[in-house]
Amino acid sequence: MRDITQPSQLLHYAAAAQLEQVRAATAITNDQVAQYMKVDKGTFSRMLRDLSDPERLRQLDDIILTVVPELDRTGGLSSLAVRLRRMDIGIAASAMPAHRRRRMLKRPPVDELDVLAKASTLLFKIRRVPGLAKQVCERNAAELDDVVQRLILIGAAPPTPDNVDALILLGSLAGVTDFAFQVIEHSLERALANHPLGFRMWRAVTTIVRLNDANPYSVQSIKPWVQAQLEAAEERRERSLFPARSLDLELAIAIPPHWSEPGEENWADDVLRRRADNTRATVRERGTAAMGLWERAVRLGDDDHLVRTERYLRQLIKSYREEVDGGDALAGLGWVATALEQALNGGEAVPTGWSGGDEPCLGVVRSAVATLETGFLPPAILRSTQYLVEQALLQNAGQHRRNALDTLLAGGYTKPVINALNKALTHQQSEEWLRCRALFAISFLQDRERGTEQILNRACERAKYHFDWHLRQSNGVPRGVVSEMHAALFAIGDCFGAVGAEEPARRLRNRLNPQLEDLLEKSTADASLHRVARAAAYLVAVTAEGGDGTSRPLLERVVHHPDRATAELGEWALRRFEKDKVKPLHEMSLSV
Repeated sequence: MRDITQPSQLLHYAAAAQLEQVRAATAITNDQVAQYMKVDKGTFSRMLRDLSDPERLRQLDDIILTVVPELDRTGGLSSLAVRLRRMDIGIAASAMPAHRRRRMLKRPPVDELDVLAKASTLLFKIRRVPGLAKQVCERNAAELDDVVQRLILIGAAPPTPDNVDALILLGSLAGVTDFAFQVIEHSLERALANHPLGFRMWRAVTTIVRLNDANPYSVQSIKPWVQAQLEAAEERRERSLFPARSLDLELAIAIPPHWSEPGEENWADDVLRRRADNTRATVRERGTAAMGLWERAVRLGDDDHLVRTERYLRQLIKSYREEVDGGDALAGLGWVATALEQALNGGEAVPTGWSGGDEPCLGVVRSAVATLETGFLPPAILRSTQYLVEQALLQNAGQHRRNALDTLLAGGYTKPVINALNKALTHQQSEEWLRCRALFAISFLQDRERGTEQILNRACERAKYHFDWHLRQSNGVPRGVVSEMHAALFAIGDCFGAVGAEEPARRLRNRLNPQLEDLLEKSTADASLHRVARAAAYLVAVTAEGGDGTSRPLLERVVHHPDRATAELGEWALRRFEKDKVKPLHEMSLSV
């Protein structure tokens, strides 16, 4: 693998990694898999290098998950193809006989899988007869409204493959026809504006945009709505639980050129410039915004616009370095400046690798990926795995960094990858911004074994130690330390707040409850620490269990926190409690 921007290479890696696991677990070779697919060896080999046929990809998924069912935790190759935009989710959704679809829509959902199945069924019906989309939506109005509300709730939950699929399904339903968009837009806007975890809804909006890139009617109907949402993004990030996630910026980068043309009315670029210039924003946000501006300019191909963008970005590079030298900025801006300068000098839309230099992060990451050479990975995928881990840590283009993580998750070799990421966490020269990326990467891989539990617990304890040390030594905590504390808490919530992770979540909460109480208390007196309060409240909210004796009292304190975003999260989370039980997220009310 050589190019993080090529979905075909990412899919090839994931398929090859899964087939290696099939061979290790069952002794079934690639030749035998080819026989199951009724193709010869040559055809199978070519197919692996170009997994563009949805039916073949789904067939390969079926075979792999039949012989090694445990690989369902990866989300499957078809889901990865959807995330990489190599497949339409309507095609990826499993087929259901026509005579069962109506009954599926009418029955109440039992769990999240039922909601996803109902959403897929609705999407299939609308797409099947696009000229009758209005009638289909009206005939199934109650079911559509219920599915939309539940997809929002599921999509707001910790980011498992199913929860991410919920957001893509939500965007696909809204973007499939103009009428469906009109039905769904108000619910989606309310979620973006008011839901405590609304920052995750940006992914659904990006799906809407991508589906309507070539739709001439979208310029009048969808474009103004999307523009209005992005123009509110800077204000919403101030109340966001996790602004560094940068999903709003990924949307801005995805805006089609004919929606936002070069010149004074280039509103998509304006969104990115505001974030790149925002000194209150995180390294991940500013890096994503800056790289996004360059990526859009290169791909547009307008020479004048490219020159203007390059001029602005070179001044931005200078500004970032001055911020770092001044001592008031996050150190990671230095790496953003270096990598951006390399991209500008090389004319690359997205850097696929980095030349040598004296940046400390390069040595840390090289040391981390070297741990993958210990024999746990099959030689056939070793170098590509190392490349993807490098991209997951060093890539400043946020969407491509996440694509690397999606691919590593789909490949299934999460344990050695997490060990490598832990090396980046514990390396003596590792800086806070790099540890934040490593923490997010670990949580995104959704591995809930004891080893991951211990890694994240220790990371949280280290972050808390540094947090407390700075509080004792001075009147304030450096932004980088605050960011790392926030990242550690959020990583635990994202990884162990999902359905099926109750036992390790219980163990972690037993160890962390005193720290959570302390952080919530200390954050009340200093607005610069409110991000930590938001992350602590999030961890409690998503890991709460009926009868655990601590979650409800903590959340009852959270509702009185001076940070309004933290308090609103507490109010929302308390509605999960019903006597001695805690309701699943998809059964909650959407209102805040």
